[in-house]
Amino acid sequence: MKSVFTQNKRTTRHTLNTLLGCETTGRLIFNPSTRSYPNRRNRWIWELPRNLAWVDHRLSRQALFMDKNDEFDLLGNSNNELPASRAEAKIESFPNPSPGRDYWIDLSTNEFTSLCPVTGQPDFGRITIRYIPDEACIETKSLKFYLNAYRNETCFNETVVNWILDDLLKACSPKKMSVRGKFASRGGIRVTAEACYPEDDESGS
Repeated sequence: MKSVFTQNKRTTRHTLNTLLGCETTGRLIFNPSTRSYPNRRNRWIWELPRNLAWVDHRLSRQALFMDKNDEFDLLGNSNNELPASRAEAKIESFPNPSPGRDYWIDLSTNEFTSLCPVTGQPDFGRITIRYIPDEACIETKSLKFYLNAYRNETCFNETVVNWILDDLLKACSPKKMSVRGKFASRGGIRVTAEACYPEDDESGS
């Protein structure tokens, strides 16, 4: 059997399948060496079939990296309250399962709402986020909570896309990212605003 060490039991089979890119028949066992060294990080071991010959030390390091990020505050917790403001919201991330390949991830919502800073009336819009991840991907439940916090934020449509881009760049440091907002028309004029990283890059969407 091949072994992938993990810090705790929350490195689930789903997490391991994501790392492996396939379904695994491995089993989770307690690491007996931690009885002598109770402070040792690798308290659990995923034993994998020997026919997964390509599972090597790089995967072990990636599994440990997952351990530091798999204890989400929001995901898997049904008792969370929506943040009252953008400042209270937390955007969580998880390790990119395919860091050796550049690929686009699209995230969108038709239920975005913010407040007009002049009238205080709600502005409705569609937010589309496209990015190429580097080492981390955005966890979508935390993103939903973050975007929902804008219901209490007073800001212009143009400000919205720039704030979202700034916060997501801090959360996951992507290689490329664009945030586009298509807002409901006011006075017969529809506003569409887009912010990109790097600044000279175009999303192509």
